[in-house]
Amino acid sequence: MKYLYEVFGLSKQGYYQRIIRDRQREERDRKVLSMVLEVRKTHTRAGTRKLMVYLKEEFEKEHIQIGRNTLNSVLRANNLLVRKTKRCYVTTDSKHGYYKSANILKNNELTHSEQAVVNDITYLKTDQGDAYLALSLM
Repeated sequence: MKYLYEVFGLSKQGYYQRIIRDRQREERDRKVLSMVLEVRKTHTRAGTRKLMVYLKEEFEKEHIQIGRNTLNSVLRANNLLVRKTKRCYVTTDSKHGYYKSANILKNNELTHSEQAVVNDITYLKTDQGDAYLALSLM
């Protein structure tokens, strides 16, 4: 019967060193996460780079050596990455493959009111979420 470490092609020493290393990483990640959550109480939108700046002294005090990429991986594994906010909406897609009506007012002269109707829809960002505003002008 083979030992488990022989199945993975490791020496007995290498197998146990890996177990110890994994436990140390888990402990380090747990400490880092508690530090990150503490900083995020005051800086809710702080990303990985800013967190590195804010936590540099604490990392040194706790003797934690962690780089930006590793911190980013830890945050990603725990769903703590800051999501980017959408800056604007793309409200018009003129290059769609659907039917487009012809412009029937192009060659007509409007002589009085209510001869033509113009419709538009736009998106508004509110505190409760997104809202749609539809306008009809005569």
